[in-house]
Amino acid sequence: MIKLFEQFLDSLGNEESYASVPKIVLDNIKKIKVNYINFEGELKTGIIECNIKVAEDLELIFKELLDIKFPIKEINPISLYDNDDMKSVIANNCSCFNYRLIAGSNDLSDHSTGNAIDINPMQNPWIHPSAHKIEGRQYKPGERGTITEEVVDIFKSYGWKWGGDWNNPDYQHFFKPDVELKKEIMKFYGM
Repeated sequence: MIKLFEQFLDSLGNEESYASVPKIVLDNIKKIKVNYINFEGELKTGIIECNIKVAEDLELIFKELLDIKFPIKEINPISLYDNDDMKSVIANNCSCFNYRLIAGSNDLSDHSTGNAIDINPMQNPWIHPSAHKIEGRQYKPGERGTITEEVVDIFKSYGWKWGGDWNNPDYQHFFKPDVELKKEIMKFYGM
């Protein structure tokens, strides 16, 4: 099974990467629709692919984000960007499920189980040597779309954690890990 994991690693960054997603993961992913206010102040509807265990949380969180009129550039599944995190970030897309590794490591990201979401990644970058290097990507509190204390409080009220609290902050990143599913994935790969 470790060979399967090696094949998955080899497929990263191309369309075949989703063909190697274990069925146990796909069986736990659900599509939900959420309303949001975009950067132009328009009401939009986006689709989030997430873990079924956090779907209700996200529906309620995004209702609260809509209530406070927190602007979000766009919300689309990562498949619209060829399952490529860099393309999604450049588009300033908010996304959740993306079967991939943590940048600069061989560990599965919480995005791999649909238990992490990135919001407005151009305004809320990850400050780390392994982070995507994209011109113009800066964290400027107070700028439209930058994560506010109110947004953090909303997520935390549902038991989510914020990457902005890390030593190398990931301001875009909110997560609520599914430890059991990650264990099942590692068992699938024989690890």
